[in-house]
Amino acid sequence: MAPDWLSNLVEQDWFDRYSKPVEESRLPKGTEARNEYAETIGRDGIRILEAIYDNPTTLLWLREIPAIENLRLCLSAPREADRARDRY
Repeated sequence: MAPDWLSNLVEQDWFDRYSKPVEESRLPKGTEARNEYAETIGRDGIRILEAIYDNPTTLLWLREIPAIENLRLCLSAPREADRARDRY
């Protein structure tokens, strides 16, 4: 991605969290800890998407990266499901 752009956007713990592949042995133990971890990952993703799509000074080519599009689709799906559920 754009290393300078990303490093200015996230905190150091972001790099600690994502510098290695996610493996079962590295995940937090227990349901509550895993739920908190999942919420942190979701917040991280939303922060990146907001920086890419809501900031007019962000490099537009970042929107064309397949991983960014996948992230956008993954994080928008639950919101769409909630809206559909609320309609019926």
